[in-house]
Amino acid sequence: MKAKKKTPEEKNINPQITEVGIGVRDLRNIKLYPLALGDQLELSDLIKEALEAFFKVEEGSEEALSVFVAFAFDLIKQNLTKILKLIALDEDPEELLKEITNAQVDEIAQAVYQKNFEVLKNLKSLFGKVTEKVSAIPTG
Repeated sequence: MKAKKKTPEEKNINPQITEVGIGVRDLRNIKLYPLALGDQLELSDLIKEALEAFFKVEEGSEEALSVFVAFAFDLIKQNLTKILKLIALDEDPEELLKEITNAQVDEIAQAVYQKNFEVLKNLKSLFGKVTEKVSAIPTG
């Protein structure tokens, strides 16, 4: 006997999957999936590189600003399709670039942050609680 195919309601669907509207003229919804931990760590490294370049700008020279802007554009250009491939599993990243506006990229970035990085605040809080408990243990 063949197994009955599950309906979407019966499937155990990840609640972190979100939908955003994209399109230059006509909107259509795409699903954004949460990043796997390994992908999140890789993306964190890219963000770290961008922040390091940004803080070099704080040194004040206009040359540093132009270096940062060039670096930021290069970082985005090199990695946007890679990031889209990680979060929009049902889509062709090259085709998405033809449909997404800057405002929609911002909306996607906000969604990625909220679903993948905002939770790190909870981990920081947990780490603080553990540190507090460990420091309360009498020594010697």
